[in-house]
Parts: sequence; C-alpha cells; structure tokens
Amino acid sequence: MKDSHKYLIGLFLFRSIIGTQNFWGMLSPYATSYFYEINSKVTGEIMSLVIPISYTTEAIVVVFSAYVDHKIGTKMTLVLAAILLSSSFFIPSFIRDPYWFVILFGITNGAASGLTLMPSVWPGWEHFPNNKGLIMGLNGIFYTSGSIYGFIMSYIINPNDFKPVLKNDIYYFDEKINSDFIFVIRLFSGVFLIIGLIGAFLINHPKSSSTITSQQPKEPEESASRVIKTSAFWIISLIFFFGIFYRIFFLSEYKRLALSFFSDQELTIVGFIGTITEIIAQTIIGICYDKYDGLIVSKIFSSLVLINCLTYYFTTENIIAYTFAYSLLTFSTVYIFNSIATLVNHFFPKDHKIGFSLVSSGFVASSIACIILEKFLIVYMSFESILEFFSIVNTATLGLFFMIGFLYQRSSLEKKLLDD
Repeated sequence: MKDSHKYLIGLFLFRSIIGTQNFWGMLSPYATSYFYEINSKVTGEIMSLVIPISYTTEAIVVVFSAYVDHKIGTKMTLVLAAILLSSSFFIPSFIRDPYWFVILFGITNGAASGLTLMPSVWPGWEHFPNNKGLIMGLNGIFYTSGSIYGFIMSYIINPNDFKPVLKNDIYYFDEKINSDFIFVIRLFSGVFLIIGLIGAFLINHPKSSSTITSQQPKEPEESASRVIKTSAFWIISLIFFFGIFYRIFFLSEYKRLALSFFSDQELTIVGFIGTITEIIAQTIIGICYDKYDGLIVSKIFSSLVLINCLTYYFTTENIIAYTFAYSLLTFSTVYIFNSIATLVNHFFPKDHKIGFSLVSSGFVASSIACIILEKFLIVYMSFESILEFFSIVNTATLGLFFMIGFLYQRSSLEKKLLDD
C-alpha cells in the first residue's frame, strides 16, 4: 500500500475520533440524567458547558500546535492527542461531581482537537502538494463524521427509545440508562484510543522527504503589531466572534431544547442527519471557496444562517421540519472557518499564520460568551427568545461581512495596481 493511501486511511481514523465534539449534544441529556441521580440540584445548563469549554480550549491550543509538532514530531503529537481524547471519556467517568466532569471532559477533549488540527494536515500537503484544498476538505469531512460514534453510543445507551420523565426541569431517564451511559463512555474511551493510535501511526510524512519545515525556505518573520494595527483585523475578529456563536450554542443545545417537542431517539436521528448534511457542506463549501469570490460566498452562507435562525422555532411542531431546520443549521454554519481563513489570507498574506492565531481570539471570546449564556442567562430565556437573540447576532455577522467588503474591494484594487 502506498504511503499516501496509508495517510488517507490514517487521517480518516484519526480525525473521526477527534470529531467527538460534534456529538456531545446527543450524549448531554444522558449525562444530565446521570448526575441528577447523584445530585438533584444538577441542571442541563451545567452539561451544556462542555462544548464552549471544549471550543475555548481548542482555540487556545491551536495556537501552540505548530510548536508542539516541531518539538516532538507529528506522530508523537497525534499519539498525545489520542491519549488525551481517550482520557477525556475514561477519567471523567469516575467523577461524581458534575462541574469537575464538565471541566475535565471539556478541556481534555478540546485540547486533543486543537493539538491536531494542522499537524494532521501537513503530511497530507506533502503527499498531495497539488491538492491542498482537497486535503483540508477531507480533514473537515472526517472530523464531522465523528458524530457517527455519537449515534452508535446513543443507540446502545437507549436502544428502546425510553422517553425521559421531566423532574425539576430535568429530563430524567431510568437508572439502567444512567448506568449504561457510564459503561458506554468507558467502553468507547478504549475504542477511541485504539482507533486513534492506529490512525496516528498511519499518518506519515513521505519517506522521500523530511518535514515541511525543512523542505520550505524560511519565511520572513511575521508581525503581530502589523496585523493588529489594521481595521480589517478587528472586523474579522468580530466576524469570528458573532459568526460561530450560533453554531457553538446549538451543537450543544439542539437536543435538550427540543426534548419537550420530540422523543430522544427522534432527536438522535436528527443529529445524525445533521452530521451527514455537514459532511456534504464541507465538500460544497470547499468547492465554492475555490471557484468563486470568497467574500460573496461568505455573504450567501451568512444569509442562510440568518434565515435558518429566523424560521427555526416554527419547525418545532413537526419532526421533518425540525430535521430540515437543524440540517440547514449544520450545513450553513460550517462556512465560518473557510471564511475566516480566506479573509486572513487576503488581508495578511505576509502574516497569515500569526494573523489567523490573532483573529482566533474571536473564537475564544465566542466560546466564553456561550458559557455565560448557558450558565447564567438561558434559565431566564424561552426557546423563542433564544432564537430572537441569535437573530440579532447573525444579523450583526452579515452586516460585518458587508463592512469588510469595502476594505476587501479597496485592498483588491491596491493589489491589482501593484501587480500592474
């Protein structure tokens, strides 16, 4: 088997387990029920903090992943991430305090994801130097496919679609399901470790070459101050902040918010279909950003997100309509990463690495804002008012895209004049 084929298999295996962030929304109700059995003061808001904590950690760790990869090598970086990912399921399963469970699970899970975002891609760029965009797309697709594990785990935990009972605003399952939840996450911690290690050892740089660092000529030193001094930096950071807020929140909350309308198993299937839709979106969006103007594509998808948010509540009366709405959410919101990368590369071609790290502060801030919303504010808000709030957020995102458009056109004109 060719090294390039081994790489693709390894990338699929590895990124699929790293994508466990995508299915926490499926497991969150079981975790809430389990801890409610231990402590009746537990709320669903506590469990929903996993995603924002995980995303915040991921955003921070991404900044340092290149340094770790340089120090210990790609393979050991991926092995470390596989161990972290497995530990994020195994160790918290023995913790009986919900807060410590959420903190430990969120941090270790997010660290595993952030540590491998680019180190898993760089060898692929060496294997397929003319298809870097495709490798990035596959990286995202394989990551998203991790939700399949959530579907399997949910089915094992609740195979008979036992409908939870509402107790003190908590959807409580029975003792057996609570016990099975712990058993399943321990079982899959081992499954994820095995799959992760196999994937890590299959991901190799081509034998005929050394690392990317040694292959490429030394790039000119990037400047953080040069990036921060521009108005584009601040607008892009705000786009990242507002643009990912809706996505982070609903990946965590879609199931819990809708349990009063639909059954647990119906919502698990909704999550699975949403994952398939997101996988399709990864491909379509990658092609769109390659073929068309990135800013126009961003405006179109930002508009889709706003339409989805404005109409989402009206779909709660019908499971088919709700499935379509959630699928549109997963389809439309995934564009934000491509959009930010496109804008950073356009405005900061000489500082694109540090530029992306700096604008990721918007990602971090959005994750923190999501924690505040889920921990302190959501208890005072209805499902409808939550969507009204995010309608304002998504309107702001679209407005910022039009604002950055003026700078985009001006910088494009300046580049054209310089080329001439």
